[in-house]
Amino acid sequence: MNNRKKYLFAFLMMSVAGLVILNLSCNKKNLDLLPHGPTEESYFTQESDFTKAVIGIYAKLTDFYWYHGDPWSGLYTIFYLPGDDITINDNDEFEQFGSLQPSSGRVSEFYSVCYQLIARANTVLQKISEVPDGIYITPNLKDYNKGEALFLRGFAYYYLWNYFGTAPLDTARVTNTNQFYPSNTTGTQLLDQAISDFSEAANLLPDSWDASDIGRATKNSANGFLGKCLVFRASATNANSDYNAAITAFNKISGVSLVPNFEDNFNYATENNAESLFEFQASQAFAVDNIWLPNDFDNAVGSISAFYGFYDNDPSTFEGYGKSLYYGTTKFLNAFNPNDPRLELTMDPSDRTIRKYVLNQ
Repeated sequence: MNNRKKYLFAFLMMSVAGLVILNLSCNKKNLDLLPHGPTEESYFTQESDFTKAVIGIYAKLTDFYWYHGDPWSGLYTIFYLPGDDITINDNDEFEQFGSLQPSSGRVSEFYSVCYQLIARANTVLQKISEVPDGIYITPNLKDYNKGEALFLRGFAYYYLWNYFGTAPLDTARVTNTNQFYPSNTTGTQLLDQAISDFSEAANLLPDSWDASDIGRATKNSANGFLGKCLVFRASATNANSDYNAAITAFNKISGVSLVPNFEDNFNYATENNAESLFEFQASQAFAVDNIWLPNDFDNAVGSISAFYGFYDNDPSTFEGYGKSLYYGTTKFLNAFNPNDPRLELTMDPSDRTIRKYVLNQ
């Protein structure tokens, strides 16, 4: 075969191959590929799918408490510093307020985490409302899961009201662009929603969970937060009916009591004790413990314990380990009777460094 025939043969073979490839690419059946993982359409077809989705709502709580590898960046500074009992003896924006701006990274993250949690809860609530008969096989679990989603959504709205006062109210899963920018609330609307969610959750949740599910919301959890929200609303509106309703909610709490040893409330070994109504499961079994890595309930990666934020106060030089970043204010110190045994367990009276968050960790 001369060179001319070789080139012609090669050209014909390439043309045939091109036609085959073109034919394959134009075949619609070849475009109908299976997804690499489950889709929403294929998910939520068994009871365990709903349990996993509910646990996914709880997992978002880690963002409120994760140490972030930086003692100043944890969102729990938003919880502690605006009050008058804890200080860092420095000019943090959440303590001095003069430098607090809407552009604050912690403000933005806190706000986003709340609405991410709400979005997860709204999705689960929608899916539970649509679930056909026969998917849930464990008695009452459907009600429990709905109660958990409502409780966690109420938890987020409670925080939004306390730290922002007014913010958008979103109780439906986002399914179209018209829901991207919900209108702002007024007055106590956010707190009203939290009260509604906690009230419904209290009627759905179990009295307790098995040991393997410790930390999940219960009737006591919902009634405790419900009473707290009612007291807040009564303080804002001077409604005596809310105070009475709060007492009713608190009276529904049962099976709990104050622990004899005050220190047990801050000890890893005595977590989830008789005094606990709802307890975020921040600690973990001893394993690979790398506080510089993020977590989403992954025990193999590192610690999600908020305690580390109190435990080292100079990571650059590794000096001061075992000492809190936070100090009690003089007002807080003076609130104690000098002979109160809780004082030494709460703070060091000589320099007011907080002890209770780092004891026995």
